[in-house]
Amino acid sequence: QEEYGVRCLLQLDRAETEGLTVKKIAQKEGLSPAYAEKLLRLLSQAGLTHSVRGIHGGYLLSQRPEAISLGLVVRALGSIPKAKEICDRYTGNRSACIHIDDCCIRSAWSTMTQMLDATVTYIGLAFFAHGELDVIPRLFISFLSPGSFLFLKFFAVVGFVLVIDRFSKERLARDVKLLY
Repeated sequence: QEEYGVRCLLQLDRAETEGLTVKKIAQKEGLSPAYAEKLLRLLSQAGLTHSVRGIHGGYLLSQRPEAISLGLVVRALGSIPKAKEICDRYTGNRSACIHIDDCCIRSAWSTMTQMLDATVTYIGLAFFAHGELDVIPRLFISFLSPGSFLFLKFFAVVGFVLVIDRFSKERLARDVKLLY
């Protein structure tokens, strides 16, 4: 539903100051009007859109596109799963995951979900104003530029996850013994 929500917001961004009806947004995005209405209601509750009544009414963005991050949209319509949620949800036919005590997958999920969260928080709706061929290099450059928010966040998250998740006190002690 997050994908469709972003697409609805992009329609509103392209319309600029002209409100778009639910029916028009649904038609442009190939959605049912009921589903588009549901998404727009959730986005309105999050303060990202608002509706205007009247003959020229419809939905409008509540903020400038630069101020609306993908993170706000994702959080308004769903969530980015945290490693604990994944571990609790995918236990197989047991009450707890068999890897709960020593899980290399959890470290990967923690890193990926934190990176995804950092990325969607950074990227604003305006980022998509120029089309796909322009977005890919801009995203890549933004991410890899030393000093950029994402570059720093990436290394901070990776460092934190490695220190906290991978190297518990016992494991760190064992690894240090192996080095000597």
